[in-house]
Amino acid sequence: MSKGGAVKPVFVVRDEDLEANGGKYVLRGRIALPVEGLHSGALNTNQPIGGGTPDPVYIVREADLQKGGGRYIRGGGKPVRVVDLTQSGRNEPHKVAQPVYLRSGWPYYNKALQDIWPGNLKFYWPLWEESGAVANNIAPVSGAAFNGIHINTTRLFGIGDGRRSAFFNGTTSAVDVFDANFHNHFNGHEGTLVIWGKVLNAGVWTDSTARRLLRFRDNANNEIFFRRLSTDNRLNVSMDAGGVNVASDIITSTLDWFMMSATWSEAADEFKVYFNDAQNSVTVNGLGVWAGGGMTADQTQLGANSINPVTSGWSGFLAHCMDWDYPLELDKIQALYNLGPV
Repeated sequence: MSKGGAVKPVFVVRDEDLEANGGKYVLRGRIALPVEGLHSGALNTNQPIGGGTPDPVYIVREADLQKGGGRYIRGGGKPVRVVDLTQSGRNEPHKVAQPVYLRSGWPYYNKALQDIWPGNLKFYWPLWEESGAVANNIAPVSGAAFNGIHINTTRLFGIGDGRRSAFFNGTTSAVDVFDANFHNHFNGHEGTLVIWGKVLNAGVWTDSTARRLLRFRDNANNEIFFRRLSTDNRLNVSMDAGGVNVASDIITSTLDWFMMSATWSEAADEFKVYFNDAQNSVTVNGLGVWAGGGMTADQTQLGANSINPVTSGWSGFLAHCMDWDYPLELDKIQALYNLGPV
């Protein structure tokens, strides 16, 4: 949506997926998702990180596809179609003639994520910085005041979205996201947490070492963990509210990128954990009442249990950590995963 009214949907479609080239136009899934409010400033022609030959991705309107009665025009082996992206009610076309280059994956994953309950998205750390100490928070509601700090992370390849992710070395790496006003945005009563992760290698699953993907701690009776247990091949999400614990284990030994999510609602008395696009185990009831008053410095971070010194450090990669003050429904969790470029 925009201030001027609804925005006409624009779709990202690969050349071979156009009906004109023998492909099939897919409305759902990872291809042809509506990207609302897209404008020419969102496009770039950067080569993918790591080099190599990029796959061109073209921006076209639904009406420009042959299936929609239009034509996709090529000239000299290169796209020459100029696409009008018109904002409804304002009639201001933005001319776009450049392809978006990515080696693979979804070029607007972060844009699509921010379209899911945008007013409730309180924190979003993509962890895609190429260098420097700042871990940018791009959630509009909270903004740069809640940027995190990279501690001994290395920025390497990402999840396939053409950006980087943060690599955690398992011993001294973390991202500190503590702020004295953190609790004013984090909602322990109703909410959703999501993070993408990947282990360094198969040995991480069987090294008998407890590791943390994230920890948000208010006090000993009110905190939430995403963690790898010391038990082989086991992840865990654990939440304490008012001293009452609810938790769910995830059995996995994947070497691929994975998405962990948890939703909680005191009003509905439900705690749910998801792995990738499916709910893990049953819905847990019997939640306590969150009674926090301010998050704890040194124990509100990504990739570690604490930071002074770093303990229970994650060994591998983390990306796209998001927090909503609303328990997302299953279809939204599935969208978060299925939009992903991995």
